Amino acid sequence: MKREIKFRGKNKNNVWVYGHLSYSDNEDIYYIGVEELKMQVNPNTVGQLLFDDFYEGDLVLLPNYLQPTKGGRTACVEVNNGFIKLVATDNQAKYGRGHLYGKAIGNIHEQ
Repeated sequence: MKREIKFRGKNKNNVWVYGHLSYSDNEDIYYIGVEELKMQVNPNTVGQLLFDDFYEGDLVLLPNYLQPTKGGRTACVEVNNGFIKLVATDNQAKYGRGHLYGKAIGNIHEQ
């Protein structure tokens, strides 16, 4: 089975665009879309779909058993040396992919 690689990025109207990523060699311009329907996106907002519904840069509300305080903890989905990990937004903990059961509640580019 061939795995489809998907991306998303924000267009000039600050709206998420989903699809395949293409790049202009002669300029630093990124496009995302399907077939002929491609839109230019801000390269700083481009993130790859890693698994399930989690993209690079997503903020995830962690499950209760990983939360050290009653207020909860959020973490950011990152890729480092090919490994997917969650880094707590308070920088107090790191979690492997196996802990990625949480709910995506935003993205670092929406703050």
